[in-house]
Amino acid sequence: MPYCAGPRVAADPVSPKMAWQPYTCTAARPDDAPARRTVMRCAMDWKSFWKVIEDAYRPDAIDHFEALKERLGDLKWFEVIEFQVKFDEAISSANLIDLWGAAHLINGGCSDDGFRDFRVWLVGRGRHAYEHALKNPDSLADILDGDPVDGFGLDASALRVYEEKTGMSDFYARLDRAEENAPPPPPEGTDWDFDDPDEMRKRFPKLCHLYLVPPEGPNEEGTS
Repeated sequence: MPYCAGPRVAADPVSPKMAWQPYTCTAARPDDAPARRTVMRCAMDWKSFWKVIEDAYRPDAIDHFEALKERLGDLKWFEVIEFQVKFDEAISSANLIDLWGAAHLINGGCSDDGFRDFRVWLVGRGRHAYEHALKNPDSLADILDGDPVDGFGLDASALRVYEEKTGMSDFYARLDRAEENAPPPPPEGTDWDFDDPDEMRKRFPKLCHLYLVPPEGPNEEGTS
């Protein structure tokens, strides 16, 4: 029967005072001798990550942040680190040029930092919205109402919870260790002009209906 060997910690199972080790799982194969075992990593999987994200979603940004903190409070300290690893991977995987163009349209401009904040917001909206937006950014029109969006520091919630649980300030040092084998972000794609309204309309017709001022038509009053 599989069993999980968590991080090696001190006597207190929620204390990170000893060096954190990757969470590993050892499973005996059926009909094999006990000595023959398969070892695998038992980090938080994507299903568990998205469950936390979606349980915490609230329409109001402040309520959303607090709800995510509360949900993360149910996890052990090392699971909070694993959650952040997954959050960062999701942000990295959304580093796509077309999504940046959509963010530029939605927020009326979008710097490098602004695009990261946009991706934080997108992850916070849950798996369905996130995965559809990566395939087709125009699908975001289905969950938006014409207002700009803001991640409101959702990706800092794990840091706050970790510090509250442990009383320690080494979150990023531990996070760097946990992220050693994280996949690199995908290619961003081919640049295009975000300030070209015709290109915007071609790529994002539904979003443009919400966010782009229609082109001026002929004078309907006519001339004398």
